[in-house]
Amino acid sequence: MFYNRDALGQGITQAGSALGTALGQLGTEKRTTALEAAKRGKWSTALGTAIKNLGPNPTPQQFSTFLKDAIDAGVPAEMIKPYSDTYKPYFQQQAKTAGAANFMRELGLDFGDIQQPNQIQNQNLPSNISGQPNIPGQANQPQPSMIPGQANQPPQQNKASQLTNDQLLAMKASGYIQLEKAADFEINRRQNELKNFQEERGFHAKGAEKAQEEANTIRDSLRSKEMSLRLSREAIETGETGPVSWANIAQRLGVPEFMNAAGTQLNQAGKEFFFGNLMRVSAKAQNQWLEQRMTKLFADIGDPKINAMMKNTILEGETELNNAYLNSFDRLKNEDMQKYGYVKNDIKERAYKDSEIQSQKIMDKISFKTRELYEEEKGAQWLIDNAMKKVPKGTILTPKMIKVLADNYYDKDKKQALINAKKIGYRIPKEEELKSWL
Repeated sequence: MFYNRDALGQGITQAGSALGTALGQLGTEKRTTALEAAKRGKWSTALGTAIKNLGPNPTPQQFSTFLKDAIDAGVPAEMIKPYSDTYKPYFQQQAKTAGAANFMRELGLDFGDIQQPNQIQNQNLPSNISGQPNIPGQANQPQPSMIPGQANQPPQQNKASQLTNDQLLAMKASGYIQLEKAADFEINRRQNELKNFQEERGFHAKGAEKAQEEANTIRDSLRSKEMSLRLSREAIETGETGPVSWANIAQRLGVPEFMNAAGTQLNQAGKEFFFGNLMRVSAKAQNQWLEQRMTKLFADIGDPKINAMMKNTILEGETELNNAYLNSFDRLKNEDMQKYGYVKNDIKERAYKDSEIQSQKIMDKISFKTRELYEEEKGAQWLIDNAMKKVPKGTILTPKMIKVLADNYYDKDKKQALINAKKIGYRIPKEEELKSWL
């Protein structure tokens, strides 16, 4: 077979030309792809910078300007669309929030009182050329606040608990989901709080009620007892109710015509004190034996003056202790009502504990007064003879005994007398204590 050399050469030339054209087109496509990639990188960076410059709370007008500028710059639509899709829910929520805020202002409230700033999630945002999921140039930047015109701020204190029930009901019926949820949450919280309060109050009510009844009984009995002790002291101090007195003669002989005024007063005071004690005893316990025992506690006609004063002083101390307890009880009761809205069932134990310091002061005073009466009964010579003898530890040293010790044993050296008094068991009262006791 013979080939046409001219035709073959022409074919080879044409083939070489086509190959050259194809190679040239391939180089052009590579250059175009590289150029497009460069453009996309610049657009991506430019978009990221523009978004960052918008700040955390762009208005719809600012975002529209951003989109227009991007389109005018030739940025492909597929690069702009993710930004538009991301911010669309934000602007929709912003519009709803603005309506809710206006509604709250009509109620005279601030939207921030019940709504803390929310943040949109950084999802479905366009990737930059490095493949990162966030908006280019905006990594770790604060996201838009849902409250129009309000930059991200530290969390605000939720003030929904301060709203009235009428305001909560208005929010619940507003038609705004945010307000309805906030109102529901607060209403449920108040209902649970009320339920817990009622359960706690019921738990404590029984014990507190019993303690209150006992306190009221003590309070009622104190009125008559304090009056009777005052009357009896006045009668005893007259000196007209002792063993050698018309009052004692009248009582011993059963001749009321001989009874003097002091005796009548002491008798009446004893009855008042007896009835005051009966108020603290149940009806079942009130019997003749009990009446006799209670009567012996009180000063009676015929008692020597010192003995009668001793009884009276001890009973006065009892009434002071009761008053100290009641003062603590009333104060703790008021504190419970202010703090909890009810009285806790351990009120009685707390009142006794709270009054311990005052009770100790009262008992020290009574010990001092009864010691004075004891020394008065024994007389001056007995004090001199027994001044250096040991006494039960804690016996309160009286001014009379201090003088006896200093004058008779320490050459009137009061300081040395006090040192020795402490060694033999006396308790040295403080100057302010003596002033309050005398």
